[in-house]
Amino acid sequence: MPRTPVKPGPGSLLNDLPFCLARVALSFRRFNQRTLREVGADDLAPGLASILHAVEESGDCTVNDLVRRTHLPNGTLTGLLDALENDGYIKRIPNPRDGRSWLIALTKSGHRLCEKLHVRHDAVMNVFRQAFTTAEIGAFTALLERATTCMKTYVVEDRKKRRR
Repeated sequence: MPRTPVKPGPGSLLNDLPFCLARVALSFRRFNQRTLREVGADDLAPGLASILHAVEESGDCTVNDLVRRTHLPNGTLTGLLDALENDGYIKRIPNPRDGRSWLIALTKSGHRLCEKLHVRHDAVMNVFRQAFTTAEIGAFTALLERATTCMKTYVVEDRKKRRR
C-alpha cells in the first residue's frame, strides 16, 4: 500500500529556500520535458531553447552576444552550440567584421524548431498565467534573476580562514 507523502511541518528545514528551489528545479525539469515532448522537441538539452530564441531574436550574432543574452558560461555555450550545429539547427559563419570570431545563424531547421518552441512557450506561459497575475509573474521573474545572480557570485570561503 503506497504511503501518503507527509508535508514538512512549520519550522522544518525542508521549507527553507534551498529546499524549495530544489523542488522547483526538479518539478520544472519534468514539466519542461513534458511540454517539449508535446511539440516534438523532447530531445533538446537544457539551455538549447534559450540559445535558439536568442539567435532568432537578434539575427546572426557572436558567441559573446549569446553569452550576454543567455547568461550561459562561455564553455557551456560552446558545447551547446556544437550540439545545435551537429543537429543542423545552427551554422557558424566567419564574422566579416572580425576575422577571429564567428557569427551564429539559424538554419531552416532551426527556424522550424523555433516555431515549435514558440508554441511551447505560449502554452507554458498560459500555465503560469493561470497560477499568477501579471504583476506576480514580473515580481517572481525579478526575484529569480536576483537569486541567480546571488548564486553565480557566491564564493566559497577558505576553511582555514573560518577556523580562526
